[in-house]
Amino acid sequence: MVLSDINARALTFPDDAGQYPVEALRRLLAWTSSIDASRVELRSDSPVMIRRYNVNHDVTRDRLRTEEVEAILDSLYEGNGASSGVKRKRAMDFSTAILPDGHRGRRYSYRINAHACQVGVKPGISVVIRPLVDVPRTKEEQGVEPLLDEAMDGGPGLYWITGGTGHGKSTLLGGFVRSWLENPALDFNILEGSAPIEILYDLIARKRSTICQIDIPTNLETFKDFIETSARKEATHIIVQEVRDAGTMMAAIQAGIMNHRMLASLHTNSIRSTIGRINSLCPPDQREDMANNVAEHSRVIVNQRLVESRDGKRIAIREFVRVDRRLRDSLFDNPVRRWSGLFKDAIADRGQTYDVSIARALKAGLITDAVADRASREDD
Repeated sequence: MVLSDINARALTFPDDAGQYPVEALRRLLAWTSSIDASRVELRSDSPVMIRRYNVNHDVTRDRLRTEEVEAILDSLYEGNGASSGVKRKRAMDFSTAILPDGHRGRRYSYRINAHACQVGVKPGISVVIRPLVDVPRTKEEQGVEPLLDEAMDGGPGLYWITGGTGHGKSTLLGGFVRSWLENPALDFNILEGSAPIEILYDLIARKRSTICQIDIPTNLETFKDFIETSARKEATHIIVQEVRDAGTMMAAIQAGIMNHRMLASLHTNSIRSTIGRINSLCPPDQREDMANNVAEHSRVIVNQRLVESRDGKRIAIREFVRVDRRLRDSLFDNPVRRWSGLFKDAIADRGQTYDVSIARALKAGLITDAVADRASREDD
């Protein structure tokens, strides 16, 4: 593979001409991690492509042959045979780690997703490689507001971390988990279920709290199984990295009722749409009862978006609300169809709106006027 500059700032990688792709790949992946690339794609008859701060780049002059993609995929998959599975129309989804500098060097961890594709009229393979976070960013690095930090330090109940795909929900949760593990005054037993695991904690210098991560379906078949198992293990915190179906939603709500702190992520665009999303994932004949349980046991709802920062990277803006007794009473006194308006008022009154978050980032010089205008329009 012959690697070239990827932009005008001369982010370069050494020329690997003449090397077998598998050896070059390990150094390439370490390099892409060092420049904060969020995605690397290897596809038949295409250059190596990466995504960095929402911008795509081709980083090789040569195109990969299908047999090269197969060899790379098999080298990443323990036990080989991944390319054979792809040829049988299976999607391969697994994690791996590389040590480019030997056993004493830094570990680079990745999630791999591979499947067959078409290249013109011929069959090919697409392999997408996404870095896992070995050490999650701290709450301070993520600009977590003191009011939100205080709200997340509540008792048993439901804590909803919401946002669109790729907008940092897992990263935000990771910041809170890291702070709990590093706090010598806490004795938390945290269980996290993910499909896939995106953030690792084994390199954190934890004190007395513990975390056990479960990959779904590698370690347990379903999120429902994970939640039920966690409840039997005296977990203080149960984390579900994305509620996708009715079974998971029902189990999550029950865990929040049963004296656990249940932290769950959801794909939604706002706090107001989160309520509808939760309701839609409950069985129709149980939605009213489940809505009342959500109102009674929810503690915090957060919605987060990532926007472009002045340095070309991305920064989080967020809205959040603490579900207190006053809000609960209002919810109980009104039908679910009116809850959206009640949450809108509560966010402005005792939480944080997107307008406030955007204005704070603009005043701090973290975003431009143009970005602030776009973000404000998105919230309209």
